[in-house]
Amino acid sequence: MVNNTMSPKWKYVRKSITNETAGLVGTGHFPPMYDLSSPDIRCGRNSTGSGPESDVAIVNAGSKVGFRLDYYPRGFCINCGQPQSMYFHDGALFAYLSRSPIQSNEGLQKWDGDGDFFKFTERGPDDDRGWFYNVVRDNWNVTIPKATPPGFYLLRVESLYPWNAFNKTQFYASCVQVEIRGPGGSSEPGPTVRFPGAFNNYDPGVLLPSDVSYGKWCNYKMPGPKVWRGEGDEGNGTTYCRPYVAASGPSIPVGP
Repeated sequence: MVNNTMSPKWKYVRKSITNETAGLVGTGHFPPMYDLSSPDIRCGRNSTGSGPESDVAIVNAGSKVGFRLDYYPRGFCINCGQPQSMYFHDGALFAYLSRSPIQSNEGLQKWDGDGDFFKFTERGPDDDRGWFYNVVRDNWNVTIPKATPPGFYLLRVESLYPWNAFNKTQFYASCVQVEIRGPGGSSEPGPTVRFPGAFNNYDPGVLLPSDVSYGKWCNYKMPGPKVWRGEGDEGNGTTYCRPYVAASGPSIPVGP
């Protein structure tokens, strides 16, 4: 969603190859990724070269950009008691920006994304029970930092379903092509990372240690670089976990 308007599928998002082409069934355009050394981890399977198929969205620094999940295909999860558009394998969420080396619509569309990304927001567990216990889990809205230097960028969004077994954590990523307009700020965005290379299979946010599980999710360590916060960007950044406290009901008399 850009400028409070829901965009058609793949209008600004780089298209990924289908699940059938990837050899997977039942996962739509977004089969999970496991190989952290593959360029696919950058924007999704085959998305490094699909930029010319999508347009470039004009976004003002300081405004919100929203992302909605694709619907499950063929009625998958239709009887699971949840909406067909939701985080099924839920986990940490991240949003990054990377400035195109060629500053034009065509330059951005042809760029493969092999550049420096800075993280500008992330979302961790709601509380010790896990993820998204207190919100509707079919969309995510992020604020473009007011101090972002104007220009053409890939906006990379990522969902990570962490696991406590080696090479079992699932990664989902997509890239949006945007032109950010605004005055910018005095600080250079950073620290920066590249994809692949931002983290590895032994990162505690990827391979869960024993002290992270249901009832202990506030121990989770977010992988990747620190969130960049430019001047005037209050309210954007990390969503912090808080201990879960069960609501207390009315007292019930006991005894005679």
